[in-house]
Amino acid sequence: MTHRASALISAQEWFSAGERVGYDAERPGINPRSPLRAFIRRAAGTGVTRTFLPGWPDGSYGWAKVEAFLSSRFHFPRIYLDYIGHGDSDKPRDYPYSTFERADLVEALWHAEGIAQTVVVAFDYSCIVSLELLARRIDRERAGNDQRTRITACLLANGGIFADGHTHAWYTTPLLTSPLGAAITPIGQRSWRMFAPFLRPSSRADTH
Repeated sequence: MTHRASALISAQEWFSAGERVGYDAERPGINPRSPLRAFIRRAAGTGVTRTFLPGWPDGSYGWAKVEAFLSSRFHFPRIYLDYIGHGDSDKPRDYPYSTFERADLVEALWHAEGIAQTVVVAFDYSCIVSLELLARRIDRERAGNDQRTRITACLLANGGIFADGHTHAWYTTPLLTSPLGAAITPIGQRSWRMFAPFLRPSSRADTH
């Protein structure tokens, strides 16, 4: 019980152990002079780096218990990150959010950290980002341009990638396709009530 309790940390404690690095989204790369900031947390070690990609809504903080477990038993290096718009990364209102820009950020961090090869562990929507990263890897290999980080293995959890492998409650689809669903869905997507306090768009990102 004592060990389990010690593994529980707050979001603020999790983020305070990381770093907000400058990110140039127009020319994807880590740039200290860029006003746009992305959160990254590192754990030193030896061997192949494990890259943990976040899910919704926890962001990188969702890996806090996993990190507590790994740090007490394993010694491989680990890297955690938050996409732009999530966790402790900036949350600009006018930004081209997409699977592709998330993959750009991941590759930029790998390059900046000098990671030659990595195991990717992805949760939730990051499974789709992982597929994009794998597709880019295949395209580069076919083109004879194999100079980026090599993904040696990939673990996808709760990604809903295969349509025949997951279902929704029977009443959700009729509701969303009804006039009521069409009216409510856009409102819900814009409402700040759907964000936890530490995930809400911040005013500091408005000028980016």
